[in-house]
Amino acid sequence: MISEIIFGSYCSFLNILFILSPLLILSKFKKKISLLNFTPRLIIILNYLNCIIWTCYGFKIDKFYFAFGNLLSNIISLSLLCLLIYYLSKQDMLKSIVIATIFFFISLLLSFICILFINDKEILYNLCCFSTILVYAAPGIQIINVINNNKYKLIPIYTCIIGLLSSFNWTLFTFYVIKKQIGIISYFIGFIFSFIEIIVYFIFRKLSERGKELIRDGKGITRRFQKKMDKNINSTFYSENTSNQ
Repeated sequence: MISEIIFGSYCSFLNILFILSPLLILSKFKKKISLLNFTPRLIIILNYLNCIIWTCYGFKIDKFYFAFGNLLSNIISLSLLCLLIYYLSKQDMLKSIVIATIFFFISLLLSFICILFINDKEILYNLCCFSTILVYAAPGIQIINVINNNKYKLIPIYTCIIGLLSSFNWTLFTFYVIKKQIGIISYFIGFIFSFIEIIVYFIFRKLSERGKELIRDGKGITRRFQKKMDKNINSTFYSENTSNQ
């Protein structure tokens, strides 16, 4: 029982780090609003909804680390969502407060529905697993853009790495403690998504670095060729002047 609480709390801690990871992207928005692409928005919104569902499930099964960990994650997600809305509304405070309030009441409504109307714990757990897969798959939405534009930085690498650790540990926890097949599958799918996202990031990072090296080498060859041509031209010009004299 103690080991279950410790392991569950550790997994919840990784989950909180995963939810906080988009903050690394949001911190740059003040300097350059164009950095706000679709991925961090999707990650924050999905994390927010996912935490609501898992919090409700935690209360249903009376598991402290599930309920408290996801409730804390829910508060963090709501804070990030408010920050996201603030930047999207071009730092309009009043508009940000109104939209954030709407999201808050939506979350209360969703919590109310999950707790009072979904009495079957298995249905609620299946819903949790489905939302979990969406959360871990979200960073990979930029893979197509990375392939088309060769811009590896579009993939939020820190989110993917933390997601890899989180999904791996939750897979183990679900396998040894919860022992629900759909939960194991959902977290393992999340692990695969995170792994693919990291592999794509480093492959295209290597290709980008190699491309920059080729460009530098090409410029170096061009400069050497230009110097040689200038030397030949000067030599020819000198020879002509000498012969004319």
